[in-house]
Amino acid sequence: MSGKKEQEWLIERYIPKYEVTDIGGDGGVGKTAFWLSIVASLSAGNPCFFENPEEVEHEPLKILYLTRENSNATNLKERFELLGANMNNILCIGDTNTNFSKYKIGSPNLEYLIKKHRPDVLILDPLQSFVPENVNLIARNHVRPMFDWLNVMTKKYEVTILVIMHAKKNASSGGRDRLADSSDMFDVVRQVLMVGETDEDGIKYVSSEKNNLTKRHKTILFEQGDHGLPRLVGFSDKDDDAYLNLRRNKCIEKGPSKKDKAMDFILSELSLIQPDGLMAESLNQAAFSKNISQRTLERARKELIDAGKIRYENSCKGKGKGNKYVYYLNKEGAKKDDSSS
Repeated sequence: MSGKKEQEWLIERYIPKYEVTDIGGDGGVGKTAFWLSIVASLSAGNPCFFENPEEVEHEPLKILYLTRENSNATNLKERFELLGANMNNILCIGDTNTNFSKYKIGSPNLEYLIKKHRPDVLILDPLQSFVPENVNLIARNHVRPMFDWLNVMTKKYEVTILVIMHAKKNASSGGRDRLADSSDMFDVVRQVLMVGETDEDGIKYVSSEKNNLTKRHKTILFEQGDHGLPRLVGFSDKDDDAYLNLRRNKCIEKGPSKKDKAMDFILSELSLIQPDGLMAESLNQAAFSKNISQRTLERARKELIDAGKIRYENSCKGKGKGNKYVYYLNKEGAKKDDSSS
């Protein structure tokens, strides 16, 4: 009787062959730089930036990359070439393609595309662009059939699928609740990689958050050098949750944010002249002298109004007079701010 077949790996312990792997992270944390470098390396048969070239050998692989977020082919080509990619092995289909909207998960069109090109690796970036119109990502009975179909494709066409996903904004912890929409996004796959920022400036991480196929591997630490290309810094035993907590604690230690300081400034300025009010123009000028940006001032002002701490009144009466807003410390309840002053 033959034993259990040993798991094959696209990248040892990080990306299994013929499975679906979720790669998640917030915008701007290096998620795209990470997986673009993987695609470039695999297309050329080179070790990835975090692999030991003396221990790892790859065969050049064919990559099919579908994207709504990076459809600028010229920009992609430049980045891939900088990463040493073999462009003959990479087919990129962006949202400028007339058939792009037809490539939905579970559709005959997407299966035909896989069958036609027979890629070794298929990348869907981001997941939301390939969800059928009738699918609700919050509903468990919608998510699982969609990923079941992807899993069927991996075995039927011997393709490894990477699904690029957004992370939840301001997540309180790591784990199964980190990926956007439903936690089923985490549950239905065997491998989840989370990309994020450590508490050290400029240092990013890739954590193997879920690995049902082998022992969890170390977290990759990298920085982005020239042209945003990833460069290995080292490895860590910390996971996504640990880094979230470190960053959260660092923010607490830093003290008030720019917006909080702007809110204190507005309250202080208005308290000095109460019960009189302060013209918006004067408030803007005073904020500028304190190096408070217009955007930060507007965010702070809106939050104070929504919280009922200040109010505004239009000092101009009648049509055609223009809008001149005056701000007051609020004692009666706030009025919703619709000004742009």
